Formats: sequence, structure tokens, C-alpha cells
Amino acid sequence: MTAKLAFMKLIVSDLDRMTTFYQKAFGFEQIAGFDTPDFEEAMLRQADNEFMLLLLRYKDKRRLPDAAAHGPTGFVSTELQASIDAALSAGATLKMGPLEVEGTRVAFVDDPEGHEIEIIQFL
Repeated sequence: MTAKLAFMKLIVSDLDRMTTFYQKAFGFEQIAGFDTPDFEEAMLRQADNEFMLLLLRYKDKRRLPDAAAHGPTGFVSTELQASIDAALSAGATLKMGPLEVEGTRVAFVDDPEGHEIEIIQFL
């Protein structure tokens, strides 16, 4: 294999607020960051997980694309309600659920800037 999936990047308008949200809601830690004349970026990772979530803020105040222009960011949880509660207390908005669908419990929330998050618990 020459390449493997390593990160996902979300475009945000308030980098500090969104970094804090993902830290509080899902236990991410900022491992690195960039501050260039054109953009700033936070690189986040959860303990024991190599996959990274990158948050990018453009400095030119460009209008952001629709936050729902892609599918939801997915998280798997062993305690769905606790994960929902953590996301809500960190600033998320509940969209749907929790509900049971074919051997899973699932809920959808929006982060503070409207990016959709799907949280699943396998039964």
C-alpha cells in the first residue's frame, strides 16, 4: 500500500471555539498547528488513535461552503447517551435520535458551526 487514510479536514470560521468543542465533546488533543499568512490550522488526535481531525480557518474572511456539503463525521461510542451529553454540553445541537437501527443505536448532532456528526453505538 502506498497511501492510507490519515486525516479529515473541516473548514471552520472560529478555530479556537471549534478546537475547544472537539476537545470537550470527543476528547481530542491538539498535537500541532500552523499559522500562515493565509490560514491557520489545528491538528487534533484522540489518545490511542492515529487518525487526525484537522480544523482549517482561512484568514481572508471568505464565505464558507455549506457545512453539510459532505456526509457526517462519524464516531463510534460504547456509551451513546454519554457521548451525546458530552457533545451537547460542549455546544452541539441534537438533530435526531437516539434511535435504534438494525443492531445499532444512533444519534445525529451538529457541531457549533453546523457540521453534522453521527454517533453510533453497536448493540
